[in-house]
Amino acid sequence: MNQLIAIILIISLYSLCISMKIELSNRIISAIGPVAMGYGRGSKKLGFPTANLPYFDYHIKRDQLQHGVYLGWAYLNNKRYNCVSNIGTSPTFVGQENKISIIESYLLDCDHSSDFYSELLSIYLIGFIRP
Repeated sequence: MNQLIAIILIISLYSLCISMKIELSNRIISAIGPVAMGYGRGSKKLGFPTANLPYFDYHIKRDQLQHGVYLGWAYLNNKRYNCVSNIGTSPTFVGQENKISIIESYLLDCDHSSDFYSELLSIYLIGFIRP
């Protein structure tokens, strides 16, 4: 049954990508790790708290992943969320970019009233939105 649900999710996200003219990735980008504390800029300055996975700099470079904004889904505390993720050095903050490439994800329809630092986050990204 879990495989059927996964297939349905992939088909629905692919349909969304096509309808919004979002470039589909040639593969699913996945990352799993504990959520780390960032600088708090996403929530404090932009109003969009992000879950940060800073452990993938080597993999991002090795796999030559394009820096930019992606869409996909995330699993946190056994719940699935649609997500928008940035892979890179946080270019929004010119002059304050991260020293390494990280993955930071905003979980849609998630209760952001409390943090989830150290919680295990799994993300699966399938569509490239923009650099």
